[in-house]
Amino acid sequence: MACVSKSKRVPDRQLTELELELMQEIWAHGKCTVRAVHDACPKKLAYTTVATVMKVLEQKGFLSIQKHDKAHVYEPTISREAYARGALKHVTERLYLGRAAPMVAQLLDESELTQAELKHLRELLKSKRAAQ
Repeated sequence: MACVSKSKRVPDRQLTELELELMQEIWAHGKCTVRAVHDACPKKLAYTTVATVMKVLEQKGFLSIQKHDKAHVYEPTISREAYARGALKHVTERLYLGRAAPMVAQLLDESELTQAELKHLRELLKSKRAAQ
């Protein structure tokens, strides 16, 4: 797999629930070992389960691996933001037929937003309108 900037790469596949849970820990740590992820994981999983899932994530291209002394050190090959972009695109295409407005409307209907968050969203909409 070619070296790709972590912030630009958009995944072509989605993570399972367990893979995403481990990736959240990996994104929080940056470079890390299986032991570090195992110890930080809120679910008490077997060490071998964490090791297996991280190996699968490496095979899927979400992690790179380097050997440092006796330990294998994993590093994300995709940022959390890039994964989120891809996941949102996937949901938009599959559930909303590629239309973002209905998805955003549903998110707004389902969410309790603070005044600061609403102000920020208004500013985003203004800048989006100005860019067109």
